[in-house]
Amino acid sequence: MVYKLLQEHVGLEHVGPVIETVLAFTNKKAEKLPSEKTIRNMNIERLNLSQIQIGEEFSKEKNTTLYSDETSKLGEKYIGYHASDASKRFWVLGIRDLVTKSAEDTLKTFKQVLQDIDDKKRDGDTSEVAKKILTNIQNTMSDRAATEMKWHEMLENYRINILPEVKEHWNEMTELERRPVERLRNFYCGLHSYVQIAETAGAALLELERDEPVSNGTVRLIRTVAKAFAWGADEKNGAFADFRLYDPVQKKLRDNGMSVIPIVPFRGNRFNIIFFNGAFVYFLHEEITSFIEGREKPNKLLQAVLIDIKKSLTLAGCKAYGLISKLVMGPLWRIIENNSVHILDMGDFVKEIINKLETASTNIDEFLRGNMMCSTRPEWIVKKESVFRCLIKENVKVDSDVQTILGVVLPAITAVIKDHYSPLLIGDFDSADREQAESVVKHNKFAERVFAYTDQLLRFKPNIHHISQEAYIMFCMNKTAEWLCKKDPAEKVENWSPQTTGTVQATKEAD
Repeated sequence: MVYKLLQEHVGLEHVGPVIETVLAFTNKKAEKLPSEKTIRNMNIERLNLSQIQIGEEFSKEKNTTLYSDETSKLGEKYIGYHASDASKRFWVLGIRDLVTKSAEDTLKTFKQVLQDIDDKKRDGDTSEVAKKILTNIQNTMSDRAATEMKWHEMLENYRINILPEVKEHWNEMTELERRPVERLRNFYCGLHSYVQIAETAGAALLELERDEPVSNGTVRLIRTVAKAFAWGADEKNGAFADFRLYDPVQKKLRDNGMSVIPIVPFRGNRFNIIFFNGAFVYFLHEEITSFIEGREKPNKLLQAVLIDIKKSLTLAGCKAYGLISKLVMGPLWRIIENNSVHILDMGDFVKEIINKLETASTNIDEFLRGNMMCSTRPEWIVKKESVFRCLIKENVKVDSDVQTILGVVLPAITAVIKDHYSPLLIGDFDSADREQAESVVKHNKFAERVFAYTDQLLRFKPNIHHISQEAYIMFCMNKTAEWLCKKDPAEKVENWSPQTTGTVQATKEAD
């Protein structure tokens, strides 16, 4: 019960009161509750349980994929090691503090994670679990950073040294037979390509904005609008509350079946934010303009928004970004997150997208009117809702600039997509390749989710120890309590009963 409550994020000091409250509903009372010391020991013990679970369950999974990512939190570097199996289930293998971002330290820390999992093996065989996990890894996912690619190369070499100890009949295999087993196939995170696309599109657009020597006017407008009108973005200078109650905005949202302002803040929305918000800035540009002009003394943030939104080229950039969002980036995002589309099928998908975008670069008007579909496959979904209809509606004031911008930006993002997916555009893949890559998820979003969890822990528990962080995250993300509940009761009593005082005894309350 305590483990289940901890997995559901019940605070340590609240576990006892929750148990008492639940028992009271069943007309029972707790004669003894786990002491605070017991619960704290069980909290730390969660890390051991999660590592035992990985040794028992994950080590049996074949053709797995390894994901890793690092970040800095409150001046300290963290790295997370995660994996997915053929059923696309994610596992947290470990989250550790990192000395440096070097490939050597990354590999060294990963070895420590494997060793810790190995040490929890309960049958005395303390060397096989780590080797099984390591040799079952067939794929890696990276964000194309140089250190990531280097450490994956080092991992492959380290893994090759372990294979003869694990694989049966290794010495009888030829070099040709060994190579597919030795090779780690590396894939690139699809969502990280969005950051590169946004940067490339911004650089291409800057060439057209000759009066913007410092920064991209379109990107600046999208960022300042988000800061001014997105919920929770800027509580000091923003005007979200007033803008939400502004009658023209209320009418616009009501007429288009919307209940909230669709602009989102930049914080926590790293991927695709420029293109996504660009569509809604154009959608609401008339209401934004009239709202600011109607204020007696707009602050400097609102003044900056008004100056930029009145520039035809800057507003045209928002419309161009919005069209790209609706016709390219949004549908591609849905493909990346669609696990039914195999990673090796992305090559044919991307070939079709590239051909259509190259056609669109010479036939801008078709793209401008929303008639250019980048793929005819059913998985390619273009949502033709009210914002889409607004974007494809003719606007004589800005459409000539939109055509010019699209003529520059579309070839730039086409080149990025072609480069990012280049390994999948060449070669034919057989059934063995597909089986090996079955576990690959086309993005590294799980790692971002884990780091978001780390942020939350550090915010509410600023003095939390690294071991406790790892215990919290692994236990919850790996659903260790559910695994523990499936164990035979006798096995649970023998191996996982708390060895300190403080048990729960419930008896019928005598009224």
